Amino acid sequence: MSRRVLAGAAVLTALAWPGLAAAAPCPAAPEPDAADQLPLLRPALKPAGQLDVLVIGSSLASAKDAANTGYVGEMAHALEASVHGLHVSLTFDGRHFMRAADMLGVLSADVARHHYGLVLWQTGTADAVGDEPAGDFFQALSDGAVAAASAGAALVLIDPQYSRFLEANADLGPYLSSMQAVASTSGALLFDRYALMRDWSEAGAIDLESAAPAARPAVAARLHACLGQALARTLLASVAQTQ
Repeated sequence: MSRRVLAGAAVLTALAWPGLAAAAPCPAAPEPDAADQLPLLRPALKPAGQLDVLVIGSSLASAKDAANTGYVGEMAHALEASVHGLHVSLTFDGRHFMRAADMLGVLSADVARHHYGLVLWQTGTADAVGDEPAGDFFQALSDGAVAAASAGAALVLIDPQYSRFLEANADLGPYLSSMQAVASTSGALLFDRYALMRDWSEAGAIDLESAAPAARPAVAARLHACLGQALARTLLASVAQTQ
């Protein structure tokens, strides 16, 4: 695995703890198309509910306090602001640049020990950078979806952060496709962070890689706030029952 590629992939994760609110309104994002896709989440995501969330396999997985939870923390705040009396608890597990096969063992052990209403599984970057077999990646995600469902937890797959450097140095296509395929067949939901960040970057709305070094903390803060709000909207849509 190239140290240069890993260093480039870590450009965004190095700024994952801004602890700041968005400095400007968020750019446009597609309306969530996830109505009634996560029925397992519905019992917890309700007024006065308790939502225990497990976050697996990302730079956020080593977070030790509420100030360092990036867009996942922003998601929790947005959910609590949207659902009266809801309390969201976040648990992080894993380490940086874990392959999906390694994350699978962590996920399976965690959901067996504690009931989580929601599992957020961030994955794909390490497998793409390491050129892991796409079939193995697909199977690990499929097995993880089964483990989460068997434990009564809703599962949201979160694909890699968009990065022009990463895109130029790793073939992400097979891994992005695998995540879409698993989500469409397993009852899991895909939060397409990659496409959202790419759209914002190409439009010049939020472009962390092009920001001047002095501006990057503020840009990263806005990026995390906007991703968190978009994820919260997706989750709320996922429990909205169709008429």
